[in-house]
Amino acid sequence: MEHLSSLRLIPNLQVIRPADAVETAAAWAMALQKKDGPTALVLTRQKLPAIERDPGFSPEDVLRGAYAMKRLGEKPQVAIFASGSELALALAAGEILHKENIHAQIVSVPCLEVFLSQPPEYRNSVTQMLPTRVALEAGRGALWHQLFGGRGLVIGVEGFGASAPEGVLAEKLGLTPGQVADRIKQYLIETAYWT
Repeated sequence: MEHLSSLRLIPNLQVIRPADAVETAAAWAMALQKKDGPTALVLTRQKLPAIERDPGFSPEDVLRGAYAMKRLGEKPQVAIFASGSELALALAAGEILHKENIHAQIVSVPCLEVFLSQPPEYRNSVTQMLPTRVALEAGRGALWHQLFGGRGLVIGVEGFGASAPEGVLAEKLGLTPGQVADRIKQYLIETAYWT
């Protein structure tokens, strides 16, 4: 994960971080379609669950870099962006928020660079123009601020070198579903005074 931001900074390198088998197949298609530069497929060695998407999903959605993966509630109040193995974490945190009557739009972002190159109309349709946006990634979060125009919560890992079993490390880094949901709730409380 420490290398992910470095890869994204390389000019003309398409960095794709799929969340499950469906996105991995689409990522391979994206890599084959890119004729003007290299692609890095960033996969995980973790066992990941199959992602349940909203009806209407098409694997073609992945080719646009990001797509609205799951809506939790009728009127979402927050858009949660995630890539790779953190997509399942975003969904689990969103489910916790949903039980507390905070509705979320979960956005899968397999390729940040491709998504940022999309027309504003598409980017806005994915986020539904929600004013509250959260990015979640077990790596440096600096590049995610491009999605927010200076506003938004980025939950990431700014340290380096931690090592422990997966569950222990997630808890120590604040990357369990409950911890992520709590951070989002706190952010919603803090920003309510400023909006």
